[in-house]
Amino acid sequence: QHHWTKPCTNEVEVIIILPKRQFDEMDSMEIEYRRAESQFLRMQARGINTGLTIQSIDVVTNCCLQKRFEAKQAELLKQGFSDCLLLFHGTPQKNVESILKNNFETSIVANGRSFGNGVYFSERPQVSLRYCKKQQEQVETTTSLILCKVLPGNNSTEHNPEGKEEEGCWAIVVPDVDQILPKYVINFM
Repeated sequence: QHHWTKPCTNEVEVIIILPKRQFDEMDSMEIEYRRAESQFLRMQARGINTGLTIQSIDVVTNCCLQKRFEAKQAELLKQGFSDCLLLFHGTPQKNVESILKNNFETSIVANGRSFGNGVYFSERPQVSLRYCKKQQEQVETTTSLILCKVLPGNNSTEHNPEGKEEEGCWAIVVPDVDQILPKYVINFM
C-alpha cells in the first residue's frame, strides 16, 4: 500500500502519499499527489533549483475550512472573480498541524508585514522555503511547504522584484483566510 491515513481530529483528514514509479489513473490520491508534485516541479523549474527531493505529499481534507472556502468562492464568483491559484507557504514544521486544523491566523506576525496585513504566499517554492527555517534548539529532519488553493479576489496584492515576473509571483498577500484552503503538505528530507 502506498498511502495511509494519519488520524486527525476536528474533521481533518491527512493522507500521506509516498512517491511511486507506477501510475494508477483510477487512484484519486495518486492524481492528488501528481497535482502537488507537478506544481512544485513546474514552479521550481522557473526559478532557482532548490535541490530538494520530495519524500511524501500529504493530501489534506478539512471539511470546515472547505465549506468556508467554497462559500467565499461563490461570493467572489458573483463579484466577477473566478481565479483560483495553487500557492506555496513556508513555515516552521511546528506550525503545520495548527494551520491544517484551523487555517492561518492573521494576527500572528512572524516575519514582518512589508507588503501589508495578511497571509504571505509565493508561486516560487524557493521563496517560501526561506520561511521554513528551523529554530536552533530544534532538530528537524523534515522541511515542508504547504501548498494552498487561494482565491486572490479583489483584496489580495502581488509583489515582484523588478524584472523577475517570468519566474512567478514573488509574494502574494491574502488578507482574508476564508480565501485560503490548505490542501497539500509537500515534505522534503
